[in-house]
Amino acid sequence: MRLSTETRLGLGGLLALQLLTALAAIGLLVRVSSAVERILEENVATVAAVEEMLGALATQDGDRATVRFDDALVRAEANVTEPEERPLLQAIRASKDRALAGDAEARATVARDLEALSLVNRSAMQRQDDRAQRLGRAGAWAAVLAGLLGFALSVRAYRQIRDRLVGPFLEVDATLSAWRAGDPHRRCLPLEGPLEVRRVAQHLNQILDRHDEDRARHTTPAHTERPALLALLDRQDHAIVVVGRAGEVVAANTRAHALEGPESAGVIAAAVAGGKEVPGWHVTEVDRGWLAERGAVVEEED
Repeated sequence: MRLSTETRLGLGGLLALQLLTALAAIGLLVRVSSAVERILEENVATVAAVEEMLGALATQDGDRATVRFDDALVRAEANVTEPEERPLLQAIRASKDRALAGDAEARATVARDLEALSLVNRSAMQRQDDRAQRLGRAGAWAAVLAGLLGFALSVRAYRQIRDRLVGPFLEVDATLSAWRAGDPHRRCLPLEGPLEVRRVAQHLNQILDRHDEDRARHTTPAHTERPALLALLDRQDHAIVVVGRAGEVVAANTRAHALEGPESAGVIAAAVAGGKEVPGWHVTEVDRGWLAERGAVVEEED
């Protein structure tokens, strides 16, 4: 699978889960809010009307109490939400005139009916409250499950990134570090990762293999020519030292290696590279260094 596809699927799944959780939370809040609003609109209004009618019934304030009672009764009749309310309201309307006129039996009947009407609405409020609590608990458990699912997906995404992205790049870094430290045989191990990461490892191995082949092709002639060079130098009857540009001894014959002290091959090479004149030695500049010969006779061209 390609790196872009894996990244899109992993991050897309997490984002989709977060969006789903947010939408579920919004839906839950809307449903709970609607339950509370329904309690306020339907049941609380009727309970308030019942309290108003009980207050008017208790005051016995003539026409004022009658008007107050009738207004509350009209509000209660306009807000019937439970099937048990209508017969109670009809009974209250039938007995209200006698109750407000002072009939004790009618007043007791109206008071009982008002108490029953209040109980019906309070029971409805309790049911709505239970429903809102159930919604809240269900939403809480849904949020917990969504959180656990999100955590599991996050852990899986972390492991995928660690094993299929970070791990392979660490292997590439280790291979390059080992190669720079002098290990020409280190190569990237077979990787389990996206296609692009596997290609990087394969291309790196190919580049290192090609480098080794080029180095072997260029160094092989030098290895075969060096014994011939040393044999040629040993055929000379005087000491010869081949000096590199850095002042190192590239090659020297047996007579040169036999010299010690100030005429040893290393001392002569350092002096030649430093541009100093060495008594008894003839120095000739050659490609990539110098040729120092002890006691050599050099013929000058006419």
